[in-house]
Amino acid sequence: MKDAPGFIVNRVARHYYLEAMEIAASGVADPATIDRLLEAAGFRMGPFALMDLIGNDVNYAVTKSLYEAFAEAPRFQTRRHAGGAGGKKATWAVKPAKVFTSIDLHLCLHHNSIDMILVTGGTGFLGSYLLRALVKAGKPVRALYRSRIPDQVQDIADKVEWFQGDVLDVCALEDAFAGITEVYHCAAVVSFQPDKRTEMMKINIEGTANVVNMAIDAGVRKLVHVSSVASLGRARQQDSLSEDSQWEESSNNSQYAISKHLSEMEIWRGIAEGLDAVIVNPSIILGSGFWHDGSGMLLKNAWKEFPYYTEGVNGFVDVEDVVKAMIGLMESPVTKRRFILSGENWPYRQLFTEMARHLGKKPRISPPSPGWRRSYGGSKRYAA
Repeated sequence: MKDAPGFIVNRVARHYYLEAMEIAASGVADPATIDRLLEAAGFRMGPFALMDLIGNDVNYAVTKSLYEAFAEAPRFQTRRHAGGAGGKKATWAVKPAKVFTSIDLHLCLHHNSIDMILVTGGTGFLGSYLLRALVKAGKPVRALYRSRIPDQVQDIADKVEWFQGDVLDVCALEDAFAGITEVYHCAAVVSFQPDKRTEMMKINIEGTANVVNMAIDAGVRKLVHVSSVASLGRARQQDSLSEDSQWEESSNNSQYAISKHLSEMEIWRGIAEGLDAVIVNPSIILGSGFWHDGSGMLLKNAWKEFPYYTEGVNGFVDVEDVVKAMIGLMESPVTKRRFILSGENWPYRQLFTEMARHLGKKPRISPPSPGWRRSYGGSKRYAA
């Protein structure tokens, strides 16, 4: 008996089905996403849409014959998948020997036309707001996380491709950059604790260097780097800082400021090597959701009616405004520049008073008195 062309195609197509089904079964991507990615890569029809078109009876017959033809090898054992892309039919297919991961999938599609965005620091305060905005805009996004995905992003967790890794792990970064066209580098350590200095310097400087190197190697279209106004150094008395301000060595510069300045130098080095990048320098970022660290502690202290305030004035900016600026810069032709992002300058006393008033709390704040740092563990400070 001579095989008909359709039967030959059905046999050849087994691998098209089975790999797609294993990807779906392992939770890497759902059938609709797999179909969309493969169609974007040049296939006329995604595997699940094709299985729905062919039908369960034909698929089962061909799969069974293939299983028997290979002496019932375990790797070709039939398995049932509940529903194709539309979820209308049950389809039988062979079980592949290889278990695919999300990185395998994106390596296969590395040269396709789909833009994929990478966000480092996606589990942090600013990064979580950025992820939410990108998801809302329908952007395909991959996010690095170190150990766990926080509760603050659980509402969008299933719409983000999570990649466990670290900006200090070059091998993991290489995999994370597969198929990436745009990068938002938010990962950083913010600390004024002496015992965190080494970790902060390593992550903020070496981690940024690794991201820059990978971005150049991967040929990404553009990188947006989150720095800080702290990287501009301290303004002289009566002077104000601008994007044109030059860094000056001073004993007044904090270790955090030094780390952010040196991380910016890695971005400028990347730009000199051909990378399209922009830098944002936000002042203290305010927003809800992360109450136990960073600037969220300001609101928490106002809620707890913390009795003291820090003297002086600082700049503040809404987290959603920072995200809008970052996305706008990514989508613009602007490159090789940095931008200060700040809403208003507020005295700390006025800020805490307004926070307490809006939270329905009594603003019981007084100037700092001797010993207040010792009494309240005041080594913690706040920055963008």
